[in-house]
Amino acid sequence: MELKELRSLAVLARTGNLTRTAEALHLTPSAVHRHMQILSEELDLELYEKEGKSLRLTPEGKSLLPLVEELLLQFESVEAAARDLKQLKRGSVRVGSGPTFSSYVLPGLLEEFRSRHPALEVFLEAGHTTQLMAELEEGALDVVFLVQRPGTDRKFVVEASWEFQVSFITSPRLGIAGRVALKSLAKHPFLLYRHGSFFEEQIDQYFRRHGFTPNVAMRLDNAEPMKALVRSGFGISLMPHWAARKEIETGELQEIRLREAPPMSRIAMIRRRTRHVPAALAALMAMAKQWLGGGRI
Repeated sequence: MELKELRSLAVLARTGNLTRTAEALHLTPSAVHRHMQILSEELDLELYEKEGKSLRLTPEGKSLLPLVEELLLQFESVEAAARDLKQLKRGSVRVGSGPTFSSYVLPGLLEEFRSRHPALEVFLEAGHTTQLMAELEEGALDVVFLVQRPGTDRKFVVEASWEFQVSFITSPRLGIAGRVALKSLAKHPFLLYRHGSFFEEQIDQYFRRHGFTPNVAMRLDNAEPMKALVRSGFGISLMPHWAARKEIETGELQEIRLREAPPMSRIAMIRRRTRHVPAALAALMAMAKQWLGGGRI
């Protein structure tokens, strides 16, 4: 049994006509008829029957058709993957992410990716979850990195996810020393992210679990102005630890040590559910898994 014979069976099922099947496959009608005979002999089943001047599949042939179509799709995926591997020296990957992750984590990853694949183009779009997921579904983006929500739409695949800590940060000049209780921070103004993001929902849930109501003085959607205000002594903010790691290490910012466990979240790498993943995208996702490895950022 060969692929050419399986293709003849699949196309005949669609056309119901020997001549049209031969035309679609660029064969002679006698060649298609011979393919059907070979399949019937090898499987010891009657796969087709005559109906006037046409041929149609028997019930046995129709029963095997889904398996045949699946085999053909898998073979086409192998062919497409082989073509991609030959062409990995050219192509592009379109990446989407939230503003914070695209500012602090993705640049290093994409720089390393470009150094390994200098001929590949990488496009990065920063935006909000609803917009980015819509573009991913439409095919305008190939992969997105977003704070992971519970459950995943069947149209998408979560290729990997990484846990990260959300840190309470402030200016050393506020004098918050030692390990403190969350409730002791109620007197300080808070700078939080704007409503509407799942990340902000997670922070609000954390406060509710601990019976804490922050004194919210301002809401922003970018970590840089938040850090600038915190450095000036404005108050307290919460952000992914990796967004403030550099300033914490240099002493510009201080991480508040809480008696309670800090909030945790996850970043997910999400793509559309497709039978074939282009080689350029597969290479980027493999590097992300390696580069962000360990399961935690």
